[in-house]
Amino acid sequence: MAKAVLNFAIFRGEQFERRESVAQDIVKVGKDPKSHLRIDDEAASRMHAVIEVSGTEDVTLIDLGNDPGTLVNGARVNKTKLQVGDYIQIGTTQILLESVEPAYEQPVAAAPPAQMPQVTAMVTASRTMRLPDRTRTRSSRAAPTCRATRWSFPTSRPSR
Repeated sequence: MAKAVLNFAIFRGEQFERRESVAQDIVKVGKDPKSHLRIDDEAASRMHAVIEVSGTEDVTLIDLGNDPGTLVNGARVNKTKLQVGDYIQIGTTQILLESVEPAYEQPVAAAPPAQMPQVTAMVTASRTMRLPDRTRTRSSRAAPTCRATRWSFPTSRPSR
């Protein structure tokens, strides 16, 4: 489970684009459609940077060495701690870290108890119980029978 939820505001130049919330321990930033924080910018790489989240007070941005690099508050960085209010710049895209909130564990609904498959058996007048057809093997041998409490298995093969 993620340790914190990061809330971002994404700008293209001075124009507001969108807001995103990400709850991951490792946040992938880049052009790749599988990135957690997708950046649509010519200067961005498919995998441009990552943000490591160790807690609400421990958020670190790591540039992955692509040109033109990553700027935080106007300074080029390789690795730096992020604070609420910091601007991350990749090309002409600016990402504002608006807030970092603790991630609360969602209660997981209990799974319904596993049900045993119902077996229907037929008891004949001779007190012989026959098991359901699905217990038979592919060679269509006769199913084992139960007389009172002793099990007996057929010894001869049925003729074809």
